[in-house]
Amino acid sequence: MSEKKRILLIDNEEGLCRMMEAVLLDSGYKVKAYTRSFQAVEEFVPGDWDLVISDIKMPGMDGLEVLQRIKAKQPLIPVIMITAYATVEMSIQALRKGAYDMLTKPFEPEELLYRVKNALTHTELVEENRELKEELAGKFRFENIIGASDGLKSAEAKPGRFRRSMRAPRILSICRTVGSSAAAVNVNASPVFWALPVRPILCV
Repeated sequence: MSEKKRILLIDNEEGLCRMMEAVLLDSGYKVKAYTRSFQAVEEFVPGDWDLVISDIKMPGMDGLEVLQRIKAKQPLIPVIMITAYATVEMSIQALRKGAYDMLTKPFEPEELLYRVKNALTHTELVEENRELKEELAGKFRFENIIGASDGLKSAEAKPGRFRRSMRAPRILSICRTVGSSAAAVNVNASPVFWALPVRPILCV
């Protein structure tokens, strides 16, 4: 592990909290454990942690409120919820509030490590996808496309016209030239339109 991932633990059961802390530390993670949920939320600083693991049933501030407050501070951070009283309703509620996963007590250390690895890998993939979109947004701007045809020049002059016409995900098929395919990609290059993907198809 080139850089230690940072994990915040919150569980009012001190014994379980220390056990999880030891398991994660032995696996190469940087860990800070809290047994008081209110203190953990108050001291949480966005960007300081890569993952949060929190029990649900805790006195004072329960895990669902912890989840909601942490997500308000750092929306994209993955949060794994722990409970000994898992129900379908509780799971749905936690997932709706933004939990990444649910872990039911009792659990083996291997299960904890497996869930942690999955959550961190998911976050890395999301970040890589975001960076790729930003790279493509710059690479396929119209000013970076080389072309001489009248049709391509017209498209370069009025890219917003194509974007405004898009109301739902669709496939954009532009035939005959590689430059036209690049133009098709550019229609979707702006971050505003990432939610409306265009798939360029080069016809022959």
